[in-house]
Formats: sequence, structure tokens, C-alpha cells
Amino acid sequence: MNQMHRLPGVVALTLLTLLLFSGPPAWALLGDIDGSGRIDGMDLILFAHSFGSLEGEERYELSADLNRTGAVDGLDLSVLAGNFGNNTAEEARIEFVPGEVLVKFSGATNERINQILAAENAEVKRHYPRCGVHLVSFNNGLSEEITAARLMIHQDVEYAERNLLCRPSWAPNDPLFNAQWNFEQISMEQAWDLNRGGRPSVIVAVIDSGVAYENYGQFRQAPDLAGINFVHPWDFVDNESHANDEDGHGTHVCGTIAQATNNGYGSTGVAFNCSIMPLRVVGNSGTATQANVAEALRWAADHGAKIANMSLGSPGGSNTLRGALLTTYNQGMLSFAANGNDADDPDWTTGVDFPANDSNCVAVGATRYDRTRSYYSNYGPAAELVAPGGDTRVDQNGDGNPDGVVQESYSNSFSTFRFYWWQGTSMACPHAAGLAALIASMGVSEPSAIRSLMRQTATDLGTSGFDDEYGYGLINARAALAQLSEGGSGWID
Repeated sequence: MNQMHRLPGVVALTLLTLLLFSGPPAWALLGDIDGSGRIDGMDLILFAHSFGSLEGEERYELSADLNRTGAVDGLDLSVLAGNFGNNTAEEARIEFVPGEVLVKFSGATNERINQILAAENAEVKRHYPRCGVHLVSFNNGLSEEITAARLMIHQDVEYAERNLLCRPSWAPNDPLFNAQWNFEQISMEQAWDLNRGGRPSVIVAVIDSGVAYENYGQFRQAPDLAGINFVHPWDFVDNESHANDEDGHGTHVCGTIAQATNNGYGSTGVAFNCSIMPLRVVGNSGTATQANVAEALRWAADHGAKIANMSLGSPGGSNTLRGALLTTYNQGMLSFAANGNDADDPDWTTGVDFPANDSNCVAVGATRYDRTRSYYSNYGPAAELVAPGGDTRVDQNGDGNPDGVVQESYSNSFSTFRFYWWQGTSMACPHAAGLAALIASMGVSEPSAIRSLMRQTATDLGTSGFDDEYGYGLINARAALAQLSEGGSGWID
């Protein structure tokens, strides 16, 4: 046993130096002796080197004196063992009832139980007979972890642990949320438990037909966009500062990114606390020039946008737009574009539309309720991610609605609105852009890092690994945010 803990002289001296002179850091986990953020083998080595030391003799506070008794002893080993493998990010999310532990006694009489508890100034608060567990409250001035560790020293105790809490996943009160099968597909409800809607400092540019974001002249704000923070709008068609939607497409797209959420009305959006930059490039003809799209990208990056959504595309690309994508990517803005909706056309040849197929843009295809590629969704070697885009021909989930993506848009005039179930890679793309905004809200700033995280946490569909139909897979909001919440290395930059 002793040989297992011997180290070469130089290394041992270094470890002892840490113990003697580094002082007591504010570690989030009892047992993380080297402050690495994880309780691992190095902590065990440090513990072994200081075992048997006394604080009074050495005149310093021992890092391995986990229960602060003044000696590194077997109780400290119990604390370390009980937490072994944990990390600070996980521990920070764990909730428990203060001043309580659950104890399972093994064959102890009531007299013996009372004797054990009295030593910890504790008493039985409740007995769970089916589980054979006692809920114990204590007032000994120690933490729940230490109290549980002290109780576990007794041979009459099978285990002792904190009284942990569970919370139901947060669900918004918007009445159409239950019809948003698309959010269930990407684990949005669980993702909101990790990051509820992002931050206003993260700006998403919606480069589209405009957005119903304000009351201006004949235009009215969409009721379910009330309360969303809109910044730096511009109309590149009419060259003015009011980017009002004259088509309806951009308003629907914007809703998926940041529809007002938990307001008791309508539907929900992915990143509803993030800011939206409405940029109108699609004119009344239903088309946009690539020059206007390029200029909108440059405007967005120059005005602080972190993410850009382009639910538009073309079979051919221009140097002007390619240059804008490269420049804005280097400025720190990540752009998303729709793959296109031509795959069901007999004349279509395999390939993803431009600008989605540009290397400085994330291509997003569409899936339907059964997680297969939507019949219209373009695919090819440039495919990168897929997201719910729907198939309004069917009702696979049997909820009485077509399997489209539901959001609010115009109805008959610029001042009346209703909720529409629409389909398309245009509807898929903003799911991915919204998730990217949540990731950015959690501190990931580089486009390449956001992109890599979304790829690596996507749910693999189709052929195992990357394929031309689904790319890296279906975006998974919970998995992406959990990677950040659990302290995954390399993401926070």
C-alpha cells in the first residue's frame, strides 16, 4: 500500500510544496485538493502524502484536512472517496435540503441509532419504511457532506447521503407550446433548464423579408414579439432604417429564434432573451439580390451581431457574398443558411444551395417528425446540420395539426396576425441559429468553437457518422448546453 503512494523525489517535493505553501483555495468540492476542478487520482496522491499530519504540529492548514479536525485521517478519506470522480460544474448544479441527511442503518436497534445520532447532535425527523431510510436533521456546525461521512464510519450505517432535490423541467405557459413538436425533437425544454433563453447582449441578425417588430405607419408589431429586444434595423431594399416585413416570411423565421416566451400567449422561441437585428433584403418580388445580402451581413457584423440567420438561397453564388461571409466570419459572426427546398423536383441535381454551401456558413437541412429528411430538403457534400423543418402533408404525431413549424405572421394585412404551420429549410435554419445564440450566451465567442460544439453534440441520423443527407446530424440543444454546463474543455474561450 505504501509503495503505491511513493513518488520520485522531485515530484514529491513539488506536491509537498503545494500542501505547505499554496494556502487554502476556495474549492467547490471537498476532496479537490489540487484545485483542478475534479476529484481524481492526483487528489488521492496528495491525500496519501499528508496522511497522519496534524495542523497544530505543522502550523499550516492542511489542504487534505477535509473535515477540518486538525488532522488528516480516515474521516477525510471517507469524504474524498464519497466525492471521487465528481467535478465542480456538476456539484454546483446539485440542490439539496440544508441540515438534513438520509441514513440507512443496517441491523441497528433504536437505542443504537439514537446513540449514533446523538454524537452528531442529530435526530430522526422521518422514517421511510419502504425504503428503510431515516431522514435525519442535524445541528453540529458541519456540512452535509462531512456529517454524512462521519455517520458512515459506523459499521451500523450502510450509507448516508444528502437529501437531494429534483425539479421538474421548466416548461413555458404559451398555449401552442404543446404543438411545437419541433422543440421536443431538439430537447429544447431540457436545454432551457441549463440556459433559459440566452442574453440580450447576444444579437442575432435575421436577414430576410424584414420583421413585424414595430408599430410604424401601416405596420404593426406582431403580438407575440412584444417584449423582444430589437436593435439596429435596416431595410436594404428601400435603403431606410425601418425593416418592416412586407412578406411575412421573416416574421415567422424570427419567431423560431426569439418568439416571446412564457407570456401566456401563442408559441415559443429558442433564444427568447437574445436581441434581434431585423434586416430586410427580400423585396415584394419575393427575392433578394446577393449584393443586398452581402451588405446586410457586413452591417450585422459591424453592429455587433454574433449570429446571422439567412433562410434563403440560390443555385449559384457570387464573389460579393462569398467575400462578405469570409469577412464577417473573421469578425466573429457565425452565419447559418437554409439548404434549399428543391430535392423533390425531378430536375434537381444533388447539392446544397448557396450561401449554405460556402465554407464560412453553416448549412441547415430539414427533418420531419419521424426524424427523417423532409422530402423537399436539399442535401449533398456541403450538408452540415439538420433541424426540424416539418412536412405539412402529414400529421405523424396525431395532434390534429399538420406537422409544420408553428409561428406567428401576417394574416391578410400588416396589422392582423395568426399562427401558421409552415414547412421548409427556411423553418429549420432558425432552430440552429437560435441554439448558436444560446451557446454564445454561455460564453463561447469564436464561430469555429460554436460550430464545432454543435457538430459534436448533434444526434447522428442516417448512415453512422457524417453523411451527405444529414451532415453531422440533428441539432441537440440539451446536449450542446450540457457540454458547457459540465465544464467540457475547450469550449469557453
